[in-house]
Amino acid sequence: MTREALLVANSVNYSEMARSISAREIKRTIRRFAGLLEDLPNPYRFHVTSVFDARPKEVRERVSSVAEKAANSDSLFLFYYFGHGLLSAELELMFLHPPGPRGNHETLRLSTVESDLKATDVKRSLFVIDCCYAGAQYRTFSSSLTGEHCRIASTTPSERAYVVRNAVDDPIGIFTRSVMDGLTSSNACVAATDNRITVESLFRYASNEVAKRTSTIQKPRMLGNLSEPLTLYQPKPQIILGVSKAADEKTTYSKILAICRILASEDPPQNLNALYRILLSQHPTAFQTLYKVGKGKFEYRPVQQNVISRYVRLLRSLGLISPQELRLSETGEKLATRWRSSYNRILLESVDKYLSQYDIGRDDIEHALRQILASREVPTKIEALDYLSVGRSLPKDELGIVLDLLGYTRAIRMSTGHAYFPW
Repeated sequence: MTREALLVANSVNYSEMARSISAREIKRTIRRFAGLLEDLPNPYRFHVTSVFDARPKEVRERVSSVAEKAANSDSLFLFYYFGHGLLSAELELMFLHPPGPRGNHETLRLSTVESDLKATDVKRSLFVIDCCYAGAQYRTFSSSLTGEHCRIASTTPSERAYVVRNAVDDPIGIFTRSVMDGLTSSNACVAATDNRITVESLFRYASNEVAKRTSTIQKPRMLGNLSEPLTLYQPKPQIILGVSKAADEKTTYSKILAICRILASEDPPQNLNALYRILLSQHPTAFQTLYKVGKGKFEYRPVQQNVISRYVRLLRSLGLISPQELRLSETGEKLATRWRSSYNRILLESVDKYLSQYDIGRDDIEHALRQILASREVPTKIEALDYLSVGRSLPKDELGIVLDLLGYTRAIRMSTGHAYFPW
């Protein structure tokens, strides 16, 4: 029995702050949340449907179809919204959608979504809402829904929601990030001797995290109840052997696969110039970086060729490319041809060999993270790098990339430093 989830996100440029957050970045947020839900251990994982910048009519159709599947299989339906929220004249929460044919922004009331849900007769649902004024759902929560239904919202009815941003990370809402962290954290368990993570224990964890990250400015709200566990905490993450779905194409994790697959093609490039041209042609979005083009303005442009040179050096350090030639090693060939079923397994083997050169193992990294955990809920990569590099000669930039790879394979779990902005 697979549970059903519908993730809805809108990138409407409604405020001055919103114009600095691109659609591409918000899509990454949805992909990361979707990947997490799909990778939960059985029987808790979700089948995920994502809708981005759609018109209200399409969202309502998806709510009906996805919730109908959950009703037919007697499973949990999860609805997630990330974007702008507005209040109607009656103080009802409305989701803000892109302009329609007449050029005006369209809205979708939460109460309308709940009415569509009621028509499917789904017996269990969880709404996770991350937008400004999300707590206004108190006025629209329907007591006529049969079964167990729960709503967790990022804010009170009068508050704005905040997002986390920096130059290289996704603009994930603070509430969204806290919920995602909680689904894999022992601190979100029901109790020290109970590894279940329920809506109530997850909300408690997320609320505490939001309070810490916003100095209590943002206050999440919960309504309703849901007794079935959302997942079980696993002390050792379950590593997926194939490609992790949550990894965006701009990550080093994904770029390594792109380079290896190009070098494994029938007509592989013979030099860096050719490799550079093919990468920009076949993967233009992945191999872009932000450039400052004016006061407070940035735009994506293709990376310089020296960036590709650094990636090639990294792949040589990992043993995926021959030391002398621009061709894959035996391990690189396996990674490029078996990536669907074995990408993470082969990549982790390469990372382990790389670390062993500096007398470091994954156990050492886990020990370092546990030491840092004494003062932080989730250690930052910078803290881990400082701790691990003391007394060792390994390149710090390469170690940073290796930690990212371990994170995307789910072998370790880290956070990064962020600045907080209203959504």
